[in-house]
Amino acid sequence: MHLFCLNMGDLLIPLWRGDPKMCVAPDNVASWDWACLKGENWEEFGQRVAESTKYFPSSFHQPPRNPVEKISSGYKATEFYLLLFGLGPAFLRPILPEKYWKNFCKLVRGVRTVMQRRITLAQVKDARVFLSQFVEEFENLYYQRRMDRLQFTRPVLHSTLHVAPEISRVGNGSNISQYTMERMIGNLGQGIRQPSNPFANLCHLALRKSQLNALKVIYPELDHHSQDSLPRYSVNVGGGYIFLRPRDRRARGWDLNDPQLLAIQNSDFCNSARYQRWGRLRLPNFQVARSLFSESQRPSKRQQNARVTRNLIIDGTVEYGEIQFYFLDDGRPSSTSGSSSSGQSVKSKDPNEDSTPLALVLLYKRPDAEILRESLETLWACKRGSNEDYCIVSITSIISVVSIQPLPSAEERESREMWFVVEKSGLEDLECLSGQSIDDIFE
Repeated sequence: MHLFCLNMGDLLIPLWRGDPKMCVAPDNVASWDWACLKGENWEEFGQRVAESTKYFPSSFHQPPRNPVEKISSGYKATEFYLLLFGLGPAFLRPILPEKYWKNFCKLVRGVRTVMQRRITLAQVKDARVFLSQFVEEFENLYYQRRMDRLQFTRPVLHSTLHVAPEISRVGNGSNISQYTMERMIGNLGQGIRQPSNPFANLCHLALRKSQLNALKVIYPELDHHSQDSLPRYSVNVGGGYIFLRPRDRRARGWDLNDPQLLAIQNSDFCNSARYQRWGRLRLPNFQVARSLFSESQRPSKRQQNARVTRNLIIDGTVEYGEIQFYFLDDGRPSSTSGSSSSGQSVKSKDPNEDSTPLALVLLYKRPDAEILRESLETLWACKRGSNEDYCIVSITSIISVVSIQPLPSAEERESREMWFVVEKSGLEDLECLSGQSIDDIFE
């Protein structure tokens, strides 16, 4: 948490901004060819970060605020992580010179790997290589063995070299970070009511909390929150997946547009003549995935500040898609003639009786191979799917909610319609890529 999010950000961002406090005579900021986040570039960068908020799902917690205005006003570690290791490879690509950008991508690749909840030995070795290369290249590119730049080589660089080797002894980064401890300190601190003896009161609160937790473990019936009650009108479809409202009040016939009907006809899953749309899905990791159907139901006053939560990882084949809606296939023969609903109410079946939970998805295109290679697989840039990219998927193939952001254009050949993926830290960011080469991805 402190190493990569706070300390690394406190080193790199002032360097890229050309902060005079980092410069010692006879060195001159004017000779820093990496100091590109200045003037209009810095203002534009901050505006892009501020506009990215609406593309972050609510499960990503605190999205990064505009660093131009807020970076010195209590910028949180989560914000630094999403700014540097989520948005950084895409937003810095048009600004930083190529050699500095590629060096930064090696840091991003290593940090994303060590921050996973599960990590393999091969991934540990991969992270060690990239983090070591980052530190060595950093010294050659920035420090350049100059005494007047010795302040660039902070302890954070040396500590970075030890992160991957220490995983086998102490665990991966997500399990040993300070997030859990600081959240607990904050929760206990909220319980202090008397200004006198704050530390004694804090210890007493911690002791009482521990005793209560021990009792709940021994006697689970004392924990009134252990039973996960479902919201009203929700449907548990098994495997930890739960359909949530909004939903259609009545089942309807397939009256969708032609591309979506074609996807249904070609599907190996769907055999239903009628369907009832559901707007949200709770995943086994407790993320709530919305859909285009759900988000289009919002009042117009909320649309402007609403956060998009309908982009998901589909299956383990590195596919990203935009969910149109969820539905239950009742197993009855399909009729895709385009007829509309008769308006009669249809009695809902028990979802556990021969019903298959499915989703209509618009898949994104395959990533740009050149950008993926140049960024060391840290920048998954792709275009939104077209009519032939609609498909039906089982909800068990949905892994997690992701953020799909507009890709800033670095070259004239790039279309502004390209998007890039940002995944939530700790949800196995590189799990889909482990064991695959870039060439395997594009087969």
